[in-house]
Amino acid sequence: NIHPIHSIYRWEGKINSDAEWQLVIKTRLNLFPTLAERIKAIHSYEVPEIIAIPIIQGSTTYLNWLASSLK
Repeated sequence: NIHPIHSIYRWEGKINSDAEWQLVIKTRLNLFPTLAERIKAIHSYEVPEIIAIPIIQGSTTYLNWLASSLK
């Protein structure tokens, strides 16, 4: 999923306000390190936001589809 967002953040002692894109990638936890390294290698930012957010709950049919898609 790719979402246009507006970010307000502190960088090098200054407050910045910029239009950015947020990319949401759903993957298995064991694939996260490889994914994070690839993003760092191609991202234009010195410190891109790369975080893992757990799925706490979801519809069974969606979660089953997701698990089968990530095999």
